Amino acid sequence: MKKTILILSLAITTLIANAHVITVSNNPNSPGQYTDFQTAITAANAGDTIYVSGSITDYGPITINKRLALFGTGANPQKQFPFVSSIQQITLDSNISISGASGSIIEGFKISNSIIGSSGNYIIKNIQISRNNFSAINVLGPNWNIENNIINGARQTMALNFQNI
Repeated sequence: MKKTILILSLAITTLIANAHVITVSNNPNSPGQYTDFQTAITAANAGDTIYVSGSITDYGPITINKRLALFGTGANPQKQFPFVSSIQQITLDSNISISGASGSIIEGFKISNSIIGSSGNYIIKNIQISRNNFSAINVLGPNWNIENNIINGARQTMALNFQNI
């Protein structure tokens, strides 16, 4: 029994030790490891964490196709220079593998458009969406935790689409 617990502990430690932290900033005065958010996502491995600095420039649309933890500055930071981590749209994709973006965390972004689940071959599940500001979301899988967000109708309509899969 002790041998099984030791082997399991070593396996978990190895998984955690292989995760990396990646920084993204398109601000020339405060550079990150990457200036382009999608390039950082492409370079990341499943299980990595990506921190995105606030900026006056939008980071554009992104597609997440692996389990990642993405953290921005918050939808409305209360500080002297309240730059936010703004992106246009998030697409969660499941085509890369059976799990795809399942298990991802998205926290602290201003999303000018929406968060959408791709209609890939597999169900996207276990997504955590917290402390963001967006106008629409399309939930395409079970066990999505959506909490403490600002969902606004800045566009002419506000859309919440929950599909029971």
